Amino acid sequence: VCQAVIRTDDGGYALAGYTGLPPNDYDVLLMKTDNQGNLQWQKSFGGSGEQKGQDLVQTSDGGFLICSERSFYMVRTYADGSLMWERTVGTVQDVARSLNETPNGEILLAGYRGTSELVPELDARVLKFGGSGSLILNLTFDTGYDDRADFAIEAENGDIVFCGTSGGLSSMWRTSSNGGQIWRRDFDGKWTSGLIEIGDGCFLFAGTTYASQGGAYQVFLSKVEADGDLIYQTVTGGPYYDWSWSFIRAQDGGYVVAGAVTEPDGYGYDMLAIRFAADRGDVAAVGVPSLGTDLQLSNYPNPFNPRTVIRFTTPEPATVNLRVFDFRGRHVRTLINGQLLSEGPQEVVWDGTDNSGHPLAAGAYFSQVVAGPHTETRRMTLLK
Repeated sequence: VCQAVIRTDDGGYALAGYTGLPPNDYDVLLMKTDNQGNLQWQKSFGGSGEQKGQDLVQTSDGGFLICSERSFYMVRTYADGSLMWERTVGTVQDVARSLNETPNGEILLAGYRGTSELVPELDARVLKFGGSGSLILNLTFDTGYDDRADFAIEAENGDIVFCGTSGGLSSMWRTSSNGGQIWRRDFDGKWTSGLIEIGDGCFLFAGTTYASQGGAYQVFLSKVEADGDLIYQTVTGGPYYDWSWSFIRAQDGGYVVAGAVTEPDGYGYDMLAIRFAADRGDVAAVGVPSLGTDLQLSNYPNPFNPRTVIRFTTPEPATVNLRVFDFRGRHVRTLINGQLLSEGPQEVVWDGTDNSGHPLAAGAYFSQVVAGPHTETRRMTLLK
C-alpha cells in the first residue's frame, strides 16, 4: 500500500507505504522509479509489529527519510535506499502525521499521542531530530481537549510553526526554536492537510471544514500573519462532501489542494483537485489544474555549481518579483523585489546563497518570477 509519493531530484519518483500481512505484521516499504514509472529498486524496513510508512521526504543529500504511522519510528536512507539509520522514540500510542527537513538538515516530526486507553484524549506532539537521528526537542501540547499536530515547519527566523486540530477546530501553534510557546490560534475547520510559509512571514494552511450551510464538508485555504492573526479564509465545495488530503505550491505561484469528493449517490469517492490563485486565495479551477504563462523562465547551467543565470521575458513593462524557494516551498532568496522592468528579455545571476549570504545545501530549488498578472516557476538543481 502506498501512502506517500514525491518527485525526486533526478526527475523520477519515490513512494513510501507498507507491505506485509494483517492484522499487524507490516514493514515500511520504500520504492524508487524513473520518470516513466519503471522500478529501479525497493527496500523494506522494520522488525516485528506494525510499521506502516506514513510520510516521505528526499533529504538535501539525495537520500530519503520516512516516518512510520505508529511509535514514531523513522528510517533514513542513502540515495540508493540502503539504510543510514533507524530510530523508534515513541510507543504504540504515538501516531506520526508528517515529517520535514529544515534548511540546516534537522528533522521535524509532527503527530499526536493518545494519553490513555480508558480516556483517549489526544496530545499534540512535535519532535526535532538532528540529521543523525539524535533527539533535540520532544514537545507535548495539551489544552485539555483533543490536540493533534499534523504538519510542522521551521520559520525563517528558526521558530517552529505547526498546524493541526484542537478541541474540534483547526489550530496553529508557534514556538521558539527551543520549544517555548509564543502563540496558539484556533480557526474554523476540522482537519488540516498542509502548511507553507510564504513571503512577509505569513503562512498558508489548508484543510477540511464543516459547512455552516447544507451540512457538508468543504475545503478551506487560510492565510495567517506572523503573529497568528487571520488574513483571509477561502471556503469552497459542492453540495456533497469535499475532503482536502494534500496541499502544495503550484508552478504558477498559486496553490493546489488534492483530495476527494463523494459521488452524488453518497457511495464511493472521486478524486478532487482545486487550484487557488496566489494573491487572495480565490478559486481558480476545480478538477485538474491548468497552468501556463508567457514569461519563458529558464536558467543555465542546470544543474549548476555555484552560479546559474536565470532568464525570463517580460511581455510588457511590469513590476517584477523574482524569488527562490527550496524543495519544501520555503522562500530562501529574493533576487528582484518589486522592481519596474521594461518589456523584453531579463537575466539575473544567482550564486546559490540565501538572503543572508549563506551558501545553501545541494538539492532542488525553484525560481519563481511574478511580472504583473503573469507568474511562472521552474525547477533548478544546485550541486556541491
